Amino acid sequence: MIITIIPEDRLVIVGGVARKFDFDIDQNIHAVQWDTEKVRRGVKGLGKIEFYKGGAEGITDISPFQDILDKHAEIIKKEMDDREKAEKERAEYLETYEGKMETVQNQRSAEYPPIGDQLDEILKWITSERFQGENLPEGLDKIIGQWTSVKKRYPKPEEV
Repeated sequence: MIITIIPEDRLVIVGGVARKFDFDIDQNIHAVQWDTEKVRRGVKGLGKIEFYKGGAEGITDISPFQDILDKHAEIIKKEMDDREKAEKERAEYLETYEGKMETVQNQRSAEYPPIGDQLDEILKWITSERFQGENLPEGLDKIIGQWTSVKKRYPKPEEV
């Protein structure tokens, strides 16, 4: 597993999982790199510290940075616990009447025609009623007028 600590960015990456948070570290450290799988002279785990001033040095012990790694692990655990709690609360909610209603509404919405198509058909029907002499409420009559005006300004292309 690869571990990277970049103090300037407040970034810690452990096994490809990156999180940003505040931590205390020597101001001269630019980055810490660690590979838990590398082996050198029988020692497992090798890395290096890159400094702003003074180049870099190899390390065979990550323990000086353990508090930072522990904080990273704590953040990940809290996120997982929060996600698990939210999923449990969601499952409990879905068992309530409101949750069941939401499920039904979502299922129906997924299968209904697009709302634009539904409105188009309703407005066509209302327009036909209007042209057959039906008196429409003022607000609805205004909407029909706007709708037909838009359709005239932007007609459908002729079929080829």
